[in-house]
Amino acid sequence: MMPSGETITPSHHRCSGRLCSAIQQLDRRQRCGLAGILAGKVMLGVMDLFMAILLYRFFLLLQGNGNAMKMPLTQTSLNVSWLALIVLIGFVVRMIGEAGIIRWTNGYRQHLYASFLMKLTRSYLQMNWTDYVKRSRSDLIKCCLTTAQDGAYAYQLITEQMAATAVVGLLTAGCFVMSI
Repeated sequence: MMPSGETITPSHHRCSGRLCSAIQQLDRRQRCGLAGILAGKVMLGVMDLFMAILLYRFFLLLQGNGNAMKMPLTQTSLNVSWLALIVLIGFVVRMIGEAGIIRWTNGYRQHLYASFLMKLTRSYLQMNWTDYVKRSRSDLIKCCLTTAQDGAYAYQLITEQMAATAVVGLLTAGCFVMSI
């Protein structure tokens, strides 16, 4: 809700819940960016799970367990050097992916911050003159800055929470499938 009493973007349909309300505040491009960041974070989480499985098998192999060479679902067998190379490449790809997602998230948050700041400033400029002069301009500016910053950070937390939930869901589904 803006100081003038208006919402940031018009709602075309009823929305229930805070998450839905938060998503409606974004334009189409911002929603696509949020979805892309979420997909990237989920992919990193899935990659972490696969890397944990590969490392576990690698350590079993180093301890002399010959069954660690057989990969489930593929019925292929790897030798020590191939498994070590796959683990090494996996870690390098994961580190590059993490750096890319961090950079993308920071850029997205900065653009979202600028967008919120412009919307809030525009709303303050459209305030009734008598309401505007009742408040200190420094308070209005401070309110704009902190609200925009807090809003942009909240979307980062939303993606973190949704990605963690998706990864836990995939892990649970994987455990269920492997038990069948």
